[in-house]
Parts: sequence; structure tokens; C-alpha cells
Amino acid sequence: MKGINQPVSFSVEFGVNYITHLYTLAGAGFEDKSYLEKYGDSIIKEELECLKANAHLMSFLRRDHGPFAGLLYFTPSYFNFTSQDEFAEYLHSWARAVKQRDFALFEKYSLNTQNDIGLFQVDDDTWENQVLPLEKIFTRLGRIFVDNLDSYKTEIWPEVQPIFMHRAEALNTQIQPNLINRWEEITGYKFEPGKYKVVLFFAGADGPSWNNVALHKNTAFYNHDAKHMLTMLSHEIGIHTLLPHFRETISDFEDKLPDITAENLYGNVSYMAFESLAAFYNEKILKKAQSTGQASNDYPLFKDIYDALYHPKRQPLDLYVKGIRLYLDKKIAPRDGVPL
Repeated sequence: MKGINQPVSFSVEFGVNYITHLYTLAGAGFEDKSYLEKYGDSIIKEELECLKANAHLMSFLRRDHGPFAGLLYFTPSYFNFTSQDEFAEYLHSWARAVKQRDFALFEKYSLNTQNDIGLFQVDDDTWENQVLPLEKIFTRLGRIFVDNLDSYKTEIWPEVQPIFMHRAEALNTQIQPNLINRWEEITGYKFEPGKYKVVLFFAGADGPSWNNVALHKNTAFYNHDAKHMLTMLSHEIGIHTLLPHFRETISDFEDKLPDITAENLYGNVSYMAFESLAAFYNEKILKKAQSTGQASNDYPLFKDIYDALYHPKRQPLDLYVKGIRLYLDKKIAPRDGVPL
């Protein structure tokens, strides 16, 4: 594929598309009427009903994840499983780990070791009454994911792959040069993985897009407006440049800060501030070509705050922390008891 060896690229992978195919059939956060009209009967009725009945366990949006989102979307998307054997071995590793209550049996697949270890360390009552009952459902869903892979590979993948393969190649010719370098210069942080790719998916036109699978990898719907996709590409490079330096603070704030309950706002202040900060820097890098700030993250207010605080020598993390303080002063008066 053209552009695949450049530091930043749009790409195509089987694994991400197979997973998103099943998520779209299930209605697990992904919707696509035209796709369902063509491929909605590509799995048997009983399996489709099972997927739909448990869609809430698989779904994710922003920082809100169902209990199976990591295991059924993010991890398989990261590893790009392309065969039934690969997918089955992954699920068997999880089943063995749960059966023996031994995280080490699954560790090679874990994308979030601290979180996954924590699951295996819950008290016995939680393990017996919450974890194990869900495991029975997960096993059934996993079987569906394995059993339908080959039919997707032979019947659907050959039809859809050329469409967004061409799309990825076209987008790759339009990527602005030196995006990683420009983010490193404006933030003072190094971009850790060195290369970055966005894997396009075909199904699920309406649903989560620009999903962070790893620091070097994202997934996005293939057919959004090109200008928007190129602007979001820079935004996501910024997210992945900032995140290693922000992760601990973000997590701490998520535990301590109150949510903002206001109509049309997401409410998670730590998340809104971080996404807005990336959008703020992105406008500087792209010269305000198109804003990636979202109203649901209260971006107009965060932008005003960051504008007032910004100085080229100010560390991004300092801007983030001070920005949240000012934001809470404006949103919560008085700010008594808020630990900042």
C-alpha cells in the first residue's frame, strides 16, 4: 500500500474490520443501516440474537466501557487476528487464566496489565458472584467471534477491502509532512513509538471512531470527510504524544474530581480537559485549518482558558492542571472540597 512505510499513515487490517463487522451486526455502539441491509444476515439468527442481547457488555464510548470491550474489541484489534486458530488461542488463554485464577496465563495478551491483574485479585465473593457469571456469557460470545471469522474472510472481506484500500492510499498522499516532529516541538515531549497508523474500518458508519488501541495505533471509520480525517489524524498524534506524560494525572483526577452534570456535556472533567488541550494545540499546529474541539467537551470554554494561560515555555501538563482549576472555578462555585 502506498504510504505505508511513512512515519504516519492510514492503513487497512483484516482483524480490526472483522471485529467492527460483528460489533455493527450486534449494534454494540456501532450502527450502519446500509451495511446491515447487505450483510446483516451473514451470521445465523441464534448467534445474531446472542450478540444483540449482550451488546451492552461489549460496547464502549469515550471513557465508558462495558466489561467485554477490552477483550472483544481493543485487544483483538491490537493483535490483528487473521485466523480462527489465532483468535481461539487468545480466548483459550483467557479461559485458562480464569479457570485457574492466574493472570500469568493471559499476560502475553494484556494491554493493561495493572487493570487486568486487579480483576484477578478481587475478593472471593466478587469473583464468584460477578466475574464467573459473566465468564459464561463471554465464552458464548467468544465462540461466535471464532466461528464466523472464515465466512467473513471468504464472503465479505474480498468485497470491502479494495474500497477502503483505495481510500487509505488517497489519504496517505494528503498527510501533512512532519506531524510527529511538529507535535514534539510544540509540547517538548517525544513521541514514543516512532511511527503511528490509523487502521480504517468499513462497517459502523455511526459509532465510536478514532479509537485508541495503543500508542502507535488507532481505528477510524474509512469514509468521513477527508479534511476532517486529516485534521483528526494530527489530533490523535497529539493525544498519543501527550498521554504517556498525562496518564497518571488523568487517572488521579478521574478518581477525585466531580463530574459536571449539564445538558450536552460529557461530564468527565479530566477527559474533557485532556481532549480539549489536544484540540487547542492541534489548532496551533495546523493553523486552525479545522478545529477538533468538541462542544460536548465544553471546548469553547476550555479554549478560552487555555488561551489565557498559554505560553510557549509552559509545560502542557501544567497548562492542563491549571486549566482544570480555572474550569472548575467557573463551573462550581464555591469549589470547596474539590481536591485541586
